[in-house]
Amino acid sequence: MIYRTLLSTVCVLGAVVALSGCQTGPQDSAVVSYEQIGACNGYQPTSTTVVSAGPHQAFVVFRIRTINTKGSTIALNFDPGAAFANVTGQPHIDPGLSLSGLFGVTQQPPVTVPANTIQGTDGLAALTVPTADADGAKEANQTAYTLIYPKQAGQPVVLMSKINGSQTSWPYTPGCLQIQYPT
Repeated sequence: MIYRTLLSTVCVLGAVVALSGCQTGPQDSAVVSYEQIGACNGYQPTSTTVVSAGPHQAFVVFRIRTINTKGSTIALNFDPGAAFANVTGQPHIDPGLSLSGLFGVTQQPPVTVPANTIQGTDGLAALTVPTADADGAKEANQTAYTLIYPKQAGQPVVLMSKINGSQTSWPYTPGCLQIQYPT
């Protein structure tokens, strides 16, 4: 029992140090702040084209707010397509989803953020998640997803920080045009 408590304390202290921007030895770190915007089943980009997530799936939309490299001595080459959700199959952000271009908001492009910098981005990123419900948007809008960014060679460790982490549900939006996109 004492070992478990000690291990938990060490893990919590390590997380506090990493999130505070302090260096943890030679390990450089960056913090990407993001928020979950909503989920939908599909959209119709033209009068003859329909884009659907498919049954038992949904598109989940996130906004990348800032990238903070204050805890790093090296630049971060942030590739949104490397980020993935914490669900079965680990679906990655799909830069090919044309959601953002259709709704007058900016899609998150790959970006290089110099060391010791905080850069605002406000770009959208979407991915397709599996759902148990055939109406994917119904389930996905009642699910809080978190994003994970894997360690990349020659890059700082990226900590993904969800700024609306306490939010657990979003309005039901079967059509992607129904999502309230930030401006």
